Amino acid sequence: MLHLYAGTDILDIEYFLNCYKQLLIFADYFPNIEYIDFGGGFGISLNENIMFDFDKYGNRLNKLLTGFINKTDK
Repeated sequence: MLHLYAGTDILDIEYFLNCYKQLLIFADYFPNIEYIDFGGGFGISLNENIMFDFDKYGNRLNKLLTGFINKTDK
């Protein structure tokens, strides 16, 4: 298993995805890996002006992981 803790209280989806991309590059060195754990904390806006966009995050993460799976046949 590879594990990544991206941080706490993060609202920037690009930050998460860039961290995940780096972990997936690293995962290429482990052809028998069974699990990749993306840890970290989604941000909460204290003034409610900025909300974490879970739909956008889910769509982008799905695209990233689909590309990784198709590339590696994992």
